[in-house]
Amino acid sequence: MSWSVVLAAIITLVGGVFVYRWQKEIDRLTELAKERRDTYRDFICAIDNYMLLFFGGEDNEKLKAFSRYRVAKRHVILIGSSWVLKAIEAHGRALTECERVMSGTKEGLMEEVNDNIRKSEDEIIIEMRNDFAYGTNIGLADILPLPREKRQ
Repeated sequence: MSWSVVLAAIITLVGGVFVYRWQKEIDRLTELAKERRDTYRDFICAIDNYMLLFFGGEDNEKLKAFSRYRVAKRHVILIGSSWVLKAIEAHGRALTECERVMSGTKEGLMEEVNDNIRKSEDEIIIEMRNDFAYGTNIGLADILPLPREKRQ
């Protein structure tokens, strides 16, 4: 038996192991990206539904929408990137500030807090898109702004 044949077989075996492990990692990352897309999509739908009711919906409908929002947020917390989670945290702070202004416990302009909520929603979308593009730094100017509903 020739040593070159044995050496070629060993190299092929070792190379096969590395390629297999590399492909498994690629498959895992692809599956995670798919799961994140689905989870992010559900979260965006939940946040949109909640925000439509936030400023004047019926209490019962608002509670249902808030419950869906919380569940979707928890799903994002499980698999979202740290950048997405920071953007969601900023949105939560903007909502809290808005609620305080609406209830009168804090002085402020509704237009200003409304803008903060919109900006935080845009930042969530930007961070989610960057998560899919693997950090290519997509900015607000890179996405077409969607028409906004008038919030009171």
